[in-house]
Amino acid sequence: LPVTSVDALAGTKHAITGGEDGMGWIWDTATGQPAMALPDSTGAIYSVAAHQADTEFVTIGGEDGKAYTYFWRTGFLKNTADPEDETAGPIYSLVGFQEWHLFGLGFKDGYVRI
Repeated sequence: LPVTSVDALAGTKHAITGGEDGMGWIWDTATGQPAMALPDSTGAIYSVAAHQADTEFVTIGGEDGKAYTYFWRTGFLKNTADPEDETAGPIYSLVGFQEWHLFGLGFKDGYVRI
């Protein structure tokens, strides 16, 4: 299944990808092999992002309209952001704001939520 998003984990030899299989994947870029799967989403993953302020965390978002934040070294699910607006639809884009430890979520409805 196609990969829809990729981001590098700064200061490491790892990357994160997401795709239509509904999984976030942590990859060892030195070997090209998957190091871990992040399985909590209930649909395709359209966007992934490595946190800039705290490089231990990654966030994935997609078809189910939720953003999942993980401690990427263990796969521990730290947080699930579930916007209350049911009309928002899938998350198509994620961006981190380094100074504030916040994420912007871009939804199908054309709005960005912080």
